[in-house]
This record gives sequence, structure tokens and C-alpha cells, in this order.
Amino acid sequence: MAAQLAEGTLLVVFTPGDGRSDHLPAGAVPQQTWLAATAMGPAGSVISQPVHVHQTRIALAGLAELPGHPQVLLRLGVPARAIAAPARRPLSALLRTSGRIR
Repeated sequence: MAAQLAEGTLLVVFTPGDGRSDHLPAGAVPQQTWLAATAMGPAGSVISQPVHVHQTRIALAGLAELPGHPQVLLRLGVPARAIAAPARRPLSALLRTSGRIR
């Protein structure tokens, strides 16, 4: 896993605490970063499993030499091949008309 993570840019979100009030803003950071990055071309993937393992969290904090608690990782990189945009429903299919939802 370490070798795979080293191939791209890795954002690790740290918070000063580890309570509920820390988790929500920690989730917003990779979301906003991911949206901004993908608009410019890179692809991203959120990796949360490692921070659920206590020893891995301690190791991440030690490697980064940062105080706090690692909450989530976001891996960014240039895709090996072009990624087609997903099919989207037209806006009219999502709007409410005559009290009914289409």
C-alpha cells in the first residue's frame, strides 16, 4: 500500500482533536480539494480505511511529524487513461412539476 500511495500526491487531513466536532470539517477538506482538483484534470480517491487502525494512525502522525489526529487521506494523480464523464439525467427529470416528482 505504501508503494501505491507514493505514486500520487497524498493529502492527509489532521485535526487537533478526535471528536465529532473534528470529524465533520475533516470530511469537508478532501471533498472541496477533490472537486477543485478534478476540475483541473487529476483524479482522486478518498482513503479512510488506514485511519481506522490505531497503529496506522500513530504511524501517519509520526511520518508527517504533525501534531493531531489523522482523519482521512485523499490520493490525487493524473489518470493513466482518459476517464469518460458519467451519464447525467437532464435537469428537467429532477425537477418537481404539478406536485409530482419525476
